[in-house]
Amino acid sequence: MLSCNSTGIPAVRIEWFHNGNLVTRIQGIEVNNAQLTISNPKPVHSGMYQCFVSNGVVAPLEDVQRTWTVEIIRPSK
Repeated sequence: MLSCNSTGIPAVRIEWFHNGNLVTRIQGIEVNNAQLTISNPKPVHSGMYQCFVSNGVVAPLEDVQRTWTVEIIRPSK
């Protein structure tokens, strides 16, 4: 699970990206606002994950961003 907790006034908006693409309904990935969970990790889920936090008040360049690199390796048979 990746966590991107943040608060602000007005309330913050959190968006998740996987390899530069907005995470919407990728199979096996569940987004619950501040948390991203990969329920059944597969190699296709490997890559760079980012969360962007904004509240519409701060200039976009000052928005908060976190980045993770996730590598999923299957054991050899």
